Formats: sequence, structure tokens, C-alpha cells
Amino acid sequence: MKPPAFQLYAADFYMDVSGWTNEEVGTYFRLLMHSWVNGPLPNDMGELSRITQSSAKKFTNKWQKLSIKFTLNGDGKYINTRLEQTREEQANYRESLSEAGKKGAKKRWGKGGDLNNHPNNHPNGKNIALQSSSSSSIETKEKISKKKRAFIPPTLSEVIAFFKENGYTQEGATEAYKYYAENDWKDGQDKQVLNWKQKMRGNQFYDSRKAEGKESWRPSEAIKRAAVKQQ
Repeated sequence: MKPPAFQLYAADFYMDVSGWTNEEVGTYFRLLMHSWVNGPLPNDMGELSRITQSSAKKFTNKWQKLSIKFTLNGDGKYINTRLEQTREEQANYRESLSEAGKKGAKKRWGKGGDLNNHPNNHPNGKNIALQSSSSSSIETKEKISKKKRAFIPPTLSEVIAFFKENGYTQEGATEAYKYYAENDWKDGQDKQVLNWKQKMRGNQFYDSRKAEGKESWRPSEAIKRAAVKQQ
């Protein structure tokens, strides 16, 4: 069954499209929604313009900016890496719930979770009341919910694209990437990075790395507070 929804992290999305026009943001969002529901996007400008309800000429112009958000998969179709990571995380989470349920059933009823073979089953087919297992199932769900979302390190190309979007150089992006990659994506306090984009904005957007003719990106106090809460 295809998952009907996914989490949209407002701060991440807002920062990703900072400086974009409303039309560009809307087009990008349509592509994301279509990909989530229908899978990888076709490698065809005509089809993509139809999906976004844009004219071919307008879409081609917008695609120059939008294309950095997508990459071709092994089948030659476009995917958004972050979106597919979210899809995989959801699948893994559902699988973990399923496995937890199977283990719980096996523990309660024996091999295979067959109620008919359980010794507490009434000989006339009526089940004898058993102690509720609601408390144990709640504990299992709480343990699963407390697991932190696994951090997936970005690729160098993703970091470079992110720096360029915000007016910084490829050289600066490469230096920042090497710094974190060589430290197993841990910060200066030896803590695991949870949101690499926030780390880059807070610690790696130096004026010396600014592309010529671009203004430095500086987060507002509200965005800083939101970033701290997510970490």
C-alpha cells in the first residue's frame, strides 16, 4: 500500500526555496506531490510541463532552477533524493511495527501466532479471558516512536547545490563537506549532526565563501530559534 502522506519540515522547505518566486515554488511543489503519489518523474519536458500545468516554454525556463532538486535514477527518471529517503524511512518504520506485532503475537500465542493452538483456548472453541497485553503493546510503540530519525549524510553534489542556491561558492561547499565528512558528520562538540543544512547555514556560510555579486544569507532570529528546536 502506498503511503498517503509524508512529513513536511516547514523550516527546511522554506529555506530550500528561499529567493524563489511563488510560481517556481508552486511548480516545485506540484512535482514533489506527483512524484510521491505516482513515483519517479518522466524525463520528458513536455510531460513535466503538463504535470505542473505550465506551458512548455515557461516550464523550460523554470526547470533551469528546479533541476538541481532532482536527479536521474537507474531507470532514467527523475527523483527527489530527500523525498525518496522519506519514503524509505516510512517503509522501514511500517516494517518495524509489523515485526514488533509478529513477535508480540508469537510471545502470546506461540509459534505462528495461531490462537487455535494456544493452551488457554477453550476446548469448545471459546477463548478464556487472558490478561490484557495493551500495556506491553503501548511500551513497544513508545520505544519505536522514541527512535530518532536516522541521519543520512548528503553527497558532495547536494552540498554544492545547496551552497550555490544561497549565493556561496563551490569551493566553500567542498571545504565544508570535507570538514564534516572527515569527522563522521559530527560537530565541534562531537555531537551527531541531525540537520546538515542548518549546520551549514549556522557554521559554514562565511563571507569569504560568498559568490561574487551575491549577498550573504543570514537567518532571522525566528528561523534560528526554529532550527535550535529541531536539533
